[in-house]
Amino acid sequence: MTDDEAWVGRLAGEFDLPSRPDILLTVSRLLNGFAPDLYQILQVVRRDAALSAKTLYRVNRTGRRVASIEEAGLMLGLMGMRRVVDELFLKARLIGRDNSLQEIRHRAVRAAVLSHYVARSLPQLSPNCSNGYLPAIQPEEAYTLGLFHDCGIPAMVNWFSNYYPFYDATHTSGGRALVQVEQENFGIDHGRISFLLCRSWHFPRSICRVIREHHAIQQLIVPGQKTRRRKTATLQAILHLSERLGQEMPDHEWEPLQPEIFRLLAIGDQEWTWLENHAPADEGPLR
Repeated sequence: MTDDEAWVGRLAGEFDLPSRPDILLTVSRLLNGFAPDLYQILQVVRRDAALSAKTLYRVNRTGRRVASIEEAGLMLGLMGMRRVVDELFLKARLIGRDNSLQEIRHRAVRAAVLSHYVARSLPQLSPNCSNGYLPAIQPEEAYTLGLFHDCGIPAMVNWFSNYYPFYDATHTSGGRALVQVEQENFGIDHGRISFLLCRSWHFPRSICRVIREHHAIQQLIVPGQKTRRRKTATLQAILHLSERLGQEMPDHEWEPLQPEIFRLLAIGDQEWTWLENHAPADEGPLR
């Protein structure tokens, strides 16, 4: 058995992403209210990684590769979403109330919102994005990537009782520093766990590839690469932009990356300033 196979077995048997109790209750109330509005419900669902993962998994386990949480929820319908919520209620754990996870959850939603914003804004900012030079990236695909790119962190918190002090002391130094500390102390890092989780949920391969490589900065494309690799790199660049916009990427990681990302996305300082000035301020209130 390979190390990955061992971790996949552990993931399958021991871990579910903890759901936010407030969102779980809100979705349940909306589902059981008068004339439930599925679209409104899914705007709340996509704010919670556990609900979103279960929604995507229920659709993708049939052989599909849906990246949009909203599309998956519409395919399941109201009855399917009720089953998702009921299953999470049955599996609810006290870890869902752990204050140490609140900041991690907030950052995940923030990364998702900003990734969606960048992907939506690129076609109007970069002419090359609309003329076919860059692969088309759907904003909902970018949202899912942002929400789940660090979903292995709650698993690390769950499995290793001494993990959070390492995380708390290291994450502000940047993703590569955190990965190194995790490897040294636990023998695996959150990026690898995030990839294995998303693969076990049958997420689209493009998202899984970015999550697997999102701390491997040198993987950004060079001219002449295959389209598949270009899409991976474009998604990766969008994620890095969202991390910088959300002040999650420190200067020492951003400065060497900025020229390559700007070249890749065919944007410059003017477009970057526009993105900074128009970035959404927060995830907004629950509906």
